[in-house]
Amino acid sequence: MHNEIKTGRDFKDDILREQVRLAMKQLPTMQITSFIVALVLSYAVSDIVPRTNIAIWDLLILAIVLSRIVLYALFLKVREGPFAGAYWEKAYLLLAFISGVIWGASAFIIFPAGNPALISLFVLVIASLSAATTVSHSALKLGPTAWAAPAMSFYAVRCYQEGFETYTIGLLIVVYLFTVLNYSFKHNSTIAASVSLKFENLELLEELRKANDFLRRVSAIDGLTGIANRQSFDECMDREWRRAMREQHPISLIMLDIDHFKLFNDNYGHQGGDDCLKKVAAVIAGSVKRPGDLAARYGGEEFMVVLPDTDVRGATDIAEKLRIEVEVLGVPHEFSATASVVTISIGVASLVPGQNMDTSHLIKLVDTMLYAAKHDGRNRVKVA
Repeated sequence: MHNEIKTGRDFKDDILREQVRLAMKQLPTMQITSFIVALVLSYAVSDIVPRTNIAIWDLLILAIVLSRIVLYALFLKVREGPFAGAYWEKAYLLLAFISGVIWGASAFIIFPAGNPALISLFVLVIASLSAATTVSHSALKLGPTAWAAPAMSFYAVRCYQEGFETYTIGLLIVVYLFTVLNYSFKHNSTIAASVSLKFENLELLEELRKANDFLRRVSAIDGLTGIANRQSFDECMDREWRRAMREQHPISLIMLDIDHFKLFNDNYGHQGGDDCLKKVAAVIAGSVKRPGDLAARYGGEEFMVVLPDTDVRGATDIAEKLRIEVEVLGVPHEFSATASVVTISIGVASLVPGQNMDTSHLIKLVDTMLYAAKHDGRNRVKVA
């Protein structure tokens, strides 16, 4: 009942594809079983039915068995992709119907007329195969009907033709057919509901993953400046430090501080201070060009730039460029003892991690260089 399922998103095509996959999965086993049963029936009547009839029916069975196996083989090539579910459903149902007609035709081609014991055997086999279709074909709503309706209808007619003694069997076949089909519809409804629930759960999991990704990104970003926060810096620093130690490559760190920011904040107000931090952060973020680089707000008016696989000369060039670009911004700061505009002091440090070292070595070193830049007059770069 895939066309009756209602979900938050239209899963109709997805559900149909999954139902086709489930139905196709049963084909190989069912065809092998079907062919073996056909051979057993042919052998059972080999002494009382013309061999020509038996040969014709066996060839028909072999043809439909091979056709359904070919269908399965072709389906294997597309089953993992967004295949046209309606096309494969129709192909499946068509071959199921032809198979049912061929099995039903056994009631006229190799039927053991006048032999009650063998008639009972044939009816029992058809009834058993019809029951089996409620499991193997029920993934598709009309699957069991496509096979069982022609197969059992032919037998009901044949039993009626046999005369009064088989009327009861013919009637029971009709009742059994309706019972089997009723059960198959209920079974299909259960399968369709389960498949629908699967896709709804997958959608919820995808939404949850997106929400977690969003929260992860938000938790890694400084709310004011929009660049990475202290937590992101610590994680990046630890990760890149271990990589630099493993590969024995240099890692550089730039630490910068906005000169006289407390005076700026006190005189221009917190909103003015926030705007200043955002502008400086934008300049710093613009200096990060490579995927492994990271610009982060370290705390207050302090910022860090992590530069993996960068030597001290490369880091110094970036630091000097940052210093100039912030000064060129021209953010007024009439209360600064250094310049009439906002400026920054920068420390630069670089090293190749050793076995007895950790990230604190580089952070202490770059912090010392920043202190030296402030001590020597600010608005400058000091390099370790």
